[in-house]
Amino acid sequence: MAVSLLYFLLVTILPQNYPNEPAVVTKIATALNDSTADGNVLFKFTVAGEASVIVIVRVRSNAALDRITSRLRCTGYLEIRSQPIITYESHARNLNVSADLTGPYEGTLQPENIYWFNLRVDYNNKTTEELLDIWKTEAESFLGSRKSGSVRAVAFKNLGEREVQLFINAPQPDQFDLLLFNTPIVQAIGSDIRAMSKGVLFLN
Repeated sequence: MAVSLLYFLLVTILPQNYPNEPAVVTKIATALNDSTADGNVLFKFTVAGEASVIVIVRVRSNAALDRITSRLRCTGYLEIRSQPIITYESHARNLNVSADLTGPYEGTLQPENIYWFNLRVDYNNKTTEELLDIWKTEAESFLGSRKSGSVRAVAFKNLGEREVQLFINAPQPDQFDLLLFNTPIVQAIGSDIRAMSKGVLFLN
């Protein structure tokens, strides 16, 4: 594709569909499988315990995204929120992180114990330069851990926003909780980070 745009989609099944929720989820999965003419779906998850689906999609244009979401709406009563994103590797390259850490991720998420973390970073009492230094240190730590194999995860940054979408295997959630508290960015500005976590499953 000449142009490559990434989007994060949060698809919420509305109460009108609740009696037929499994059938609607199946229709959503089918609609996403049929979307290859306009782009390709990189990841698709259901949120554990909720009537929601998360999709990471690569498209050729905003019009192509609109066609995909129109097909999704034909599957039932849905609320669809779309967010343009970039890969975390692109974000790290923008921060001048070493090239040996910012290549394409060759690992895969395992189907068990996947968690979605939404991290919003504020920077009260920090200059932009200080924030960029913190972001760079965090990117080097995360990508270094992933390269060593100690972390299995994929991440994206919201375009133009201080927000990250992280999908990670956490076989022992209590230990991961401790690991998160010890990351450079939490150590530096923990009180300015708003985090949300959800369990997710592959949609298949």
